[in-house]
Amino acid sequence: ASIGLDNIRVIPAAEPGQQSQTLSVWLKDLFGQAAEVDLAAVHWIGIALTIYASLSLMVTIENCLNVIVRAPVGRSWVRRVPLYWFVLTVSPLAVVVWYFANSQFDAWVSSVETWQWVAYLFWLGWNLFFAWLLLLAVYMLVPNTQPNIKPAAAGAAVAACLLVVGLRGLGAYLNYGFMVGQLYGSLGLIPLFMIWVYLMWLSILFGLEVAAILQALPGRQLEELERERKTESLVDPAAVVAVMEVIGQRFAQGQPTTLIKVCELTGLPEQTTSKMFSGLVLENLLHRLDGPTDTVTLAKPPDQISGVELLEVAFRLVDSGQSPDGSKLLDRLRQAQRDLVASTSLAGLLEEA
Repeated sequence: ASIGLDNIRVIPAAEPGQQSQTLSVWLKDLFGQAAEVDLAAVHWIGIALTIYASLSLMVTIENCLNVIVRAPVGRSWVRRVPLYWFVLTVSPLAVVVWYFANSQFDAWVSSVETWQWVAYLFWLGWNLFFAWLLLLAVYMLVPNTQPNIKPAAAGAAVAACLLVVGLRGLGAYLNYGFMVGQLYGSLGLIPLFMIWVYLMWLSILFGLEVAAILQALPGRQLEELERERKTESLVDPAAVVAVMEVIGQRFAQGQPTTLIKVCELTGLPEQTTSKMFSGLVLENLLHRLDGPTDTVTLAKPPDQISGVELLEVAFRLVDSGQSPDGSKLLDRLRQAQRDLVASTSLAGLLEEA
């Protein structure tokens, strides 16, 4: 009543015929209903949602980093749980230590009356070092591969510089820029913060991209890598059939197929098998699934996948990047292969296996 709530009347929207009541009475009723809610169930539901969100976030981060470093699959859950537990518990402590140290440095810089620029450079170097150390640990531990320390350190240094610039930029904007709260209120900071988090995430990914490039180019020229890529792109048409047989067998068992599983059963290189996956997905013969990197299953029943379709995919993979004018003998050999499997489907191949 002291702030005028009794002078404001509320009419419930769901019950138009009901008489209005003062805002103070309406708030008291609302608070009373909220007090009757059983918080025990909400407590456990909140814990469950927090655990699920944390695990989903870590899985997404690991999958993104695995794509950049070309790790075939994510690590098993037996190895994931200790790593995720370590990251989720140590990261908040690291952030607290970082902010505490920054506050101490800020107090020390403010107390220094002379050589302010030296103190500021020292403070900036500390921020860069801590960010670099944290990102280096992420690049070395999270991806399901073992990168070299030097490229990872260089990539972490690039990402650390971008993160520190982003932190200082956000602080400068909020302190000296146009006051968002005066135009939109406090909710106006939410989209700004989301965009800033997105840019910082791109900075982390860019640092890992730099590390992956440096590791792939240790004193070699791009022409040499291109020659290696063309050599590795050679595909035996029969290998595509073998890959589809493995996927078809696991499809019959109700199981998806990962890239590493196919490589183990067929002995094919990971890069070659990954290209086969991409070609088969483009032809709507395979369907990618959510989960570990390069997890697929059949996009149609095995009896609807002809042997000719599989050979055509293999022929296109072999011919990629080469001149369209081929040997007439090679054309006759390919036509003989088509005629041989003209009446064969993947289901028939699985029965013969």
